[in-house]
Amino acid sequence: MSTLIGGWLGSTLAIDTTIMNDVLIALFIALLMNQFVSKLFIFVGLVAGILSVVLMGILHHNSALVIAAIIASFFGYRVDNYRDGRKIKEAVE
Repeated sequence: MSTLIGGWLGSTLAIDTTIMNDVLIALFIALLMNQFVSKLFIFVGLVAGILSVVLMGILHHNSALVIAAIIASFFGYRVDNYRDGRKIKEAVE
């Protein structure tokens, strides 16, 4: 029933969606700021941003953003494992 009402209201109300791109960008930035809790997270966020810009210039497709996020996440994972490995070696010695 609610689907029918929502569909009917959505088709009868005229909503200007030109502002939606700006709203989504602001929402993404607000969600991203809560994730910056350590230097590693900030670094991985910067790597993801730089990779996104570079890959968008090369691929000209939104899949570049997903690829950049996966590469940056893997990079952060490797750096974190390297740091943890060094901490373990220092504790053993």
